[in-house]
Amino acid sequence: MPAPPRRRRGEEKEKYYLTPLLFYLNTLLYTRFLVRFSQYMKKVIIIGDRKKERINKVVQGFQDFLKAHPVKIVGVDLAGRFDLSKVKVDLIIVLGGDGSILSTARRLAKNPIPVFGVNLGKFGFLTECSFDEVKDCLQDVITKHPKIAELMMIECSVQSSRKEKRFSGIALNDIVITRGSISRMLYFRLFIDKREITVFGADGVIVSSPAGSTAYSLSAGGPLIAPEMQAITVSPICAHTLSMRPLVLPDSSLIELEMAEASGQEIILTIDGQLSVYLKQTDRLVIKKSRAIFRLIKIGRRSFYETLREKLHWGGQLHSQRYLYDKLHRHSACYT
Repeated sequence: MPAPPRRRRGEEKEKYYLTPLLFYLNTLLYTRFLVRFSQYMKKVIIIGDRKKERINKVVQGFQDFLKAHPVKIVGVDLAGRFDLSKVKVDLIIVLGGDGSILSTARRLAKNPIPVFGVNLGKFGFLTECSFDEVKDCLQDVITKHPKIAELMMIECSVQSSRKEKRFSGIALNDIVITRGSISRMLYFRLFIDKREITVFGADGVIVSSPAGSTAYSLSAGGPLIAPEMQAITVSPICAHTLSMRPLVLPDSSLIELEMAEASGQEIILTIDGQLSVYLKQTDRLVIKKSRAIFRLIKIGRRSFYETLREKLHWGGQLHSQRYLYDKLHRHSACYT
């Protein structure tokens, strides 16, 4: 019978020193795993417009779908009661149309939480994902690293004749000054960077961000601006002169508007087409770039120009596109 092997000198001492080292490595790996898991676990708030049809069924479907993913739903807000400027979550899912996105941007203010929009409305220019694509889009948002577009916002303040601030607000799309119920022209005095530029008559004025260049400003003849740009557009509404054209200004510009003549009629200030306040004849409106930045998640399924073609039919009429298709079809038929 062979003798048992002899223990080498120092083997027990080496084993004694290895045990704490293995324990430390094991604890370190486990701690890093917990940190990575907590980072991967996303906290989500769902925001919806309760005026939309079937909104409750849609929200329930979202909750059932997100249960199969590493997502924790912190809350559901269908009445606009959450103070989004103070919440701390990883993602906000907005169920609605462009109006829901605009109100969410203002409610977030300077809170840099990314927002993912699902279109339940009619137009859906800001909401990239349609309801039919929602499962695939959410899969990409949760499991991948989607692009986050940082959209510029603008802010305005209304100052009285005594230079007292009567009202202030921020907008993602535009700030509009229009006349009231009486169809009478307004006369504006425009200042840029503390310098008087011009006096003009019009039905109103639109000051828009790049994201708002595809909204009311476009209807008033304003230019199309890529949403990632940093610029401010001033567009008159039905100006009573051929020389008053839309202005594209740097984002550092300070824009001031005041009434050049007292017309005695109602003057209304509207923010994103949702908030409105009546102005006095002696009020002065100050508009500039806001420090708030709206972070909108982009899946990348459609570019800005593809959205223009799909939503606004930009880039040619339908009959011209049909003509090109027929011409290419006849040209390829010659080689078959």
